[in-house]
Amino acid sequence: MFGFDLRWILIGLFALLAIAIIWRNEMSGRGDYPWTRCTESLIEQVFSDKCTLRFDDGKPQSGLSRAEQESRMAKMVKKGDLPVKTCPVCQRPFAWRKKWQRDWDQVIYCSERCRRGAGKAS
Repeated sequence: MFGFDLRWILIGLFALLAIAIIWRNEMSGRGDYPWTRCTESLIEQVFSDKCTLRFDDGKPQSGLSRAEQESRMAKMVKKGDLPVKTCPVCQRPFAWRKKWQRDWDQVIYCSERCRRGAGKAS
């Protein structure tokens, strides 16, 4: 009569129902669904009845010992603590970048544009 197929109406109703359930769970503060707490997929959980928890006490498991985690955190450096050089072409300061890790001592210019313009500046 209207050109609608009953299948599309049912699909739309199921989609609305799924959105309503998700929204209700997020607003009620219930947290995640139980099957999302496992590292295995839902299908693996159904057939093997196995669940390796993804989180331990609300914190992600990294597989590292406490000492390894602390040593990695000690290696992290704030942006303000990175070494800085001044570009000879534009006279602007530029900070160390990860891509310059191996050859920071040879880095002279802040960008490719300044490197190309180095010969023209004189």
